[in-house]
Amino acid sequence: MTNTPLLPRQKQKIISEVKDSSDNPIFMIIYDTQSTADIAEFLTGVRVESYEIKKDGVAHFRLSNYLPTGEILIEALKEIVPVYDWVFLHTGCSICPEIVLEFFDYLCQQRFSKPRIVVIGEKADVLYGEDERMKKLFGLGRLADLTLEGIQ
Repeated sequence: MTNTPLLPRQKQKIISEVKDSSDNPIFMIIYDTQSTADIAEFLTGVRVESYEIKKDGVAHFRLSNYLPTGEILIEALKEIVPVYDWVFLHTGCSICPEIVLEFFDYLCQQRFSKPRIVVIGEKADVLYGEDERMKKLFGLGRLADLTLEGIQ
């Protein structure tokens, strides 16, 4: 499948609502055909592919790789949060384990500037998935909607 490149209006929204924002973590909705690696590279200048986890101060995780419990993901996040500049979590599914929801609920109640944490989910998974925890996850903090409806 070919990735859809970021549109100029999406890039503007990423700058204004993510890069220039002090909100942390930030939640982002994209289209299924868009690449989290493109978003990470646009924000950080570092390209971290989906098969890589850590590179040059940028960490990239895919929630679906840590199902069904998410426990190993949370342990990995606790380890890297203190030492990385950017952390990207691509959901890659419509399932959000309770431990992941609790962890991000905790993070949203804290004040910190580093690392910047960006949670990215595809529109179909976040808006139309059957797991209410995923909808709750994306309702925890500031939401940057990069779908066509969100960039109007």
